[in-house]
Amino acid sequence: MPLALKELTYSIPKEFADKIKIGSRVEVQLGRRKMYSGIVAEIHQREPLAFKAKPITNVLDEEPIVTETQIHFWRWIADYYLCTTGDVLMAALPSGLKLQSETKIKLHPDFNHDFSDLENEEFTIAEALSNKQELSLEDITLILKNASDHKKITQAAVFVMLEKMLYKKIVWLEEELIEKYKPKLETFVALHPSLNNNEIRQRQVFEALEKRAEKQLNLLMFYFKLSKKEEEVFENEELIWVKKSELIKAANSNDVVLNSLCEKEILQTQKFEVSRLHFKSGSDNTFTFSSAQQKALELIEVKFKEKDVVLLHGETGSGKTLLYADLIKKTIAQGKQVLFMLPEIALTEHLIKRLQNWLGEEIAVYHSRYNNHQRVEIWNAMLQQKYKVVVGARSALFLPFSNLGLVICDEEHDVSYKQLDGEPHYHARDGAIYLAAMYKAKTLLGSATPALETWQNAHQNKYGLVQLAERFGNMPLPKIELIDLRENNRMKTMKGNFSWKLLSEIEETIQRKEQVLLFQNRRGYSPSLYCGVCGWIPECTNCSVKLTYHKYSDSLSCHYCGFTRRVVQSCPSCGETAMKVQGFGTEKIEDELKILLPKIRVARMDADTMRSKDSHSKVLGKFEKGEIDVLIGTQMITKGLDFDNISLVGVLSADNLLGFPDFRVNERGYQILHQVAGRSGRKNNASKVMIQALNVNHPVLQWFLKNNLAGFYDYELQFRQNLLYPPFTRLIHIEIKHKQVQKAEAAANWLHEKLLPSLGKQLLGPGTPGIEKMKNLYRRELLIKLSKHTDILKETKALIRQFLVELPTVKAFGQVLTDVDVDVY
Repeated sequence: MPLALKELTYSIPKEFADKIKIGSRVEVQLGRRKMYSGIVAEIHQREPLAFKAKPITNVLDEEPIVTETQIHFWRWIADYYLCTTGDVLMAALPSGLKLQSETKIKLHPDFNHDFSDLENEEFTIAEALSNKQELSLEDITLILKNASDHKKITQAAVFVMLEKMLYKKIVWLEEELIEKYKPKLETFVALHPSLNNNEIRQRQVFEALEKRAEKQLNLLMFYFKLSKKEEEVFENEELIWVKKSELIKAANSNDVVLNSLCEKEILQTQKFEVSRLHFKSGSDNTFTFSSAQQKALELIEVKFKEKDVVLLHGETGSGKTLLYADLIKKTIAQGKQVLFMLPEIALTEHLIKRLQNWLGEEIAVYHSRYNNHQRVEIWNAMLQQKYKVVVGARSALFLPFSNLGLVICDEEHDVSYKQLDGEPHYHARDGAIYLAAMYKAKTLLGSATPALETWQNAHQNKYGLVQLAERFGNMPLPKIELIDLRENNRMKTMKGNFSWKLLSEIEETIQRKEQVLLFQNRRGYSPSLYCGVCGWIPECTNCSVKLTYHKYSDSLSCHYCGFTRRVVQSCPSCGETAMKVQGFGTEKIEDELKILLPKIRVARMDADTMRSKDSHSKVLGKFEKGEIDVLIGTQMITKGLDFDNISLVGVLSADNLLGFPDFRVNERGYQILHQVAGRSGRKNNASKVMIQALNVNHPVLQWFLKNNLAGFYDYELQFRQNLLYPPFTRLIHIEIKHKQVQKAEAAANWLHEKLLPSLGKQLLGPGTPGIEKMKNLYRRELLIKLSKHTDILKETKALIRQFLVELPTVKAFGQVLTDVDVDVY
């Protein structure tokens, strides 16, 4: 636990007594010189007994940037998920609101300005500081590089030099907090005050320009034209301001012409702060429900009177989004806010347009693809209660709501709601339920394939349950067909990774002017390369995994740490040059399909192709317009996409979904198959799902073939109960990491010995994970299986906290890292 991530106590100087507010940022000192920004979480009179509290050095905000409700929520997450409040703060706050500490170098007050005894570099730095009162480390590095012939001054060398100068009392260091967020300024144009509301003077100007300055007259005419469009202008001090860039573009003019008009005191320019956000309101269209939807909507409202959380179990294509829209409309009519959560960023753009049209409201969008400045502006807008509806991924949970009335968690089963990388390892669905309870708001969970925990909670009457089994427009479910790859391989009817049946069905679908989705649960060209002679496989230098081959970049990449290297041309083990590919990913599917069916239009959606903010909307826009025949993708294409013309879905390798050593593998496999199958036949009568697999007799595939979700869940729940897995128990996973495998193992054994007396058979391990080494750290793990009793969970968490604090105090384990995941998902 880094010190700066804990809650610390500081004293309030008298001059700040009236300025300090809970939720404001303050400047505080840690150590001898280092300055940090912190959030005021509590104001109290409990003076520390063991030390004298340092004073707060500055108050950085006039008004709080965080609400008291948020702080309460952060503390709950920290307590439940066994992390610090600081960990939650770092995950919650946009980077632009986290002030950055920067070291400033100044001449020491005792320095006598005698430069004669200084070394060359010391002289250069001291001279620069004589001309300028303070410099940053970057400034000094640049000055020394410019003064040096060889230009090889490293930052490490600068540190050594400054250390000597500190010792000699030539310089001293000071810390300063730097605001990262910069408001966006834009130039606007208005009439000069002497012309405003003065028709006689305006007429004189027009007459003068008409005779001698045609281009200036044209620009002025366009100013008046644009000033009459409400959406293009704003008023300030009775002047109508038009955006300079829009004016020059509309008039096909330039800065020279505009500057001439300003010099003549006809126009004037001024910079104003503008928003980076461009959310639009819709047209307030009405929508009509089917009888099944109407019944479901009425039942949801009845259930909300009985329960705070309701599960809407709606078949894919049943029109759940229409129900969401109606509930949102009713909530904002009551003056309350709505949080609409989605598991994938890719889904937001597609959904926003529909909600805007249905609701006629400005809808804020919040997720990690927005830059830091945009995220700060959304945060500030929520503090000012500007938006009533927010749509976003899991990070939207942390926004400063003021009057939350409804939380919708769509595709609630999705693993993307669980934060897997970095602390806190929170689950956004569970966090949303707690957040809604704090505001006395309602939570609606929606899914065609609910998580087993949610399914059980609903069927045990902990949550309300509403079912919508009928597809919108009474569209039938797609026909499901299993294709036996073993049989196709035996009969030699495979073309690359396509069975002849799937390939011919793709061709026929496109000939009918319909569209195809192809799903493969791996990105890249191939999971690995290997030597055809000795079997050598290139592995990551930082992780104990094979490198994935990416043909488009001709590189081998690790999907865990990002390590990349060029493709090996020969085997380093035996010298053989015939390297072969093993397995296949989305990139290879795209490549093969272009060769097998060269006339079709193909696009790909995966983490490699969807890197920019607008990449999702561009591809989906083309697909919606019919400019793409076949869309190939990973799990991005399995959720929430609603297109009229998809009549075929192909799953290239179902075995990839069902071969992981994870107790949830069957549940997730069924959910993904059901979700991707649901993309087809939403507006057409005939639709088909073709699933290729080596093991067509796998229980998941057989249950899916019968389209019996309830039967599969009963089967899976029995399996979980027999082996004491969730939802019948709670799992806490503890990971121990170190650069040396022996120390990781020793620390895991130490922690096991400490926990064993209290936990007994509930403690499993220590063991070695499937990937032993990741990012240059060796890993060991412990697993704790607990009953669902709340008191037992609290006691166990307290025990874990105690020993995790004690672990780094043991001399041998000072550099050991630990990671705790509560409610493993």
